[in-house]
Amino acid sequence: MIKYTHKQLMGTCMLAGALMLGACTSTPPVTKEVSIVPVTSQLEETNQAFVLKSNTTIGVIDSGLVPAAEYLAGILSGATGYHLKVKEGEGTITLALGDVQGKEGAYTLTAGPDKVCITGNSYGGVIAGIESLRQLFPPQIESKETVKGIDWAIPAVTIQDAPRFEWRGIMLDVSRHFYTPREVKELLDVMALYKMNKFHWHLTDDQGWRIEIKKYPLLTEKGAWRKFNSHDRECIRLAKANDNPDMAIPEDKIRIVEGDTLYGATTPRKTSRTS
Repeated sequence: MIKYTHKQLMGTCMLAGALMLGACTSTPPVTKEVSIVPVTSQLEETNQAFVLKSNTTIGVIDSGLVPAAEYLAGILSGATGYHLKVKEGEGTITLALGDVQGKEGAYTLTAGPDKVCITGNSYGGVIAGIESLRQLFPPQIESKETVKGIDWAIPAVTIQDAPRFEWRGIMLDVSRHFYTPREVKELLDVMALYKMNKFHWHLTDDQGWRIEIKKYPLLTEKGAWRKFNSHDRECIRLAKANDNPDMAIPEDKIRIVEGDTLYGATTPRKTSRTS
């Protein structure tokens, strides 16, 4: 029989007590309050949490969901700095198509301590589930640069959701107000985040034609530009008088052609997004 000294026994008891105390006082990662826009049809929350880690994988049950998985990886990689692997089959986060009740775009999202599963009744439903997952993370997940000191945790939830309206859209008027391709893409990302699914791009009216079509070059060479008018001159005057750059007309939107001052712009065609 092994005999222990009094000091050894005391040390063992103190170590055991410390371990038990640590186990009793450990708390799950802090998660933000669940707030999903638009409000989901059904949501159940537990006191557990799922934590995104550097070795998290994104799996697809259907190969057609690979673009959606890569889209999700892009969303989660910027702020976390993680290079999330996309693979076929189940992953830590799994995307799947299935028989989900509801209108087209319905989905279920189940998040447990170890895994997350998103199942949609269509590709759009999977994307909607991805956007709900995106909203469950701390707001810093939207950062384009790596953020340190954050627990990338979401509450363990079960969500069943379907669009209330089939048409949930937004309009962007670029016939009078000019936007860069980057700004248009950012708007599409925000649309996807809030599950808007129809984009009305107001490209032209009597103010000009704003999108380049290679087959018809005169639409932008001629139709995208108009002569300065009194409103333009007043904006320039107020910009100088009030030292207000917001009133100024961007110089790259101004041309001088045969003695006439023209104002206009075009939008390149490459603005498509996965979402």
